[in-house]
Amino acid sequence: MKKWVLHWLEGSIKIKIFTARAHSSEAISYIKKWLLLNDFPLDLEITNIKGTDCDMIFDNNCREVMGNQGVIVDRTGEFSTALIRNSLIKNGDKNDN
Repeated sequence: MKKWVLHWLEGSIKIKIFTARAHSSEAISYIKKWLLLNDFPLDLEITNIKGTDCDMIFDNNCREVMGNQGVIVDRTGEFSTALIRNSLIKNGDKNDN
């Protein structure tokens, strides 16, 4: 996942950290320490408020639901590089390295 995030940042794709843990400035400072320790840029937006301006949300516990149908999509649990590739193409980056 780190590889993809850094790749998207190189392509000027906006990345937000969306976590319920971002409920206070103290909590956000711990998240920034984690970013620093894991070699991520410190200027990433950290929020606990889901906006409507995102293309994708990645979560280790979520399940995909078919839009407007409430049907859970059956998945094997494997990370889909095709999903990532489609996102990069959608955002104008045809390099899928």
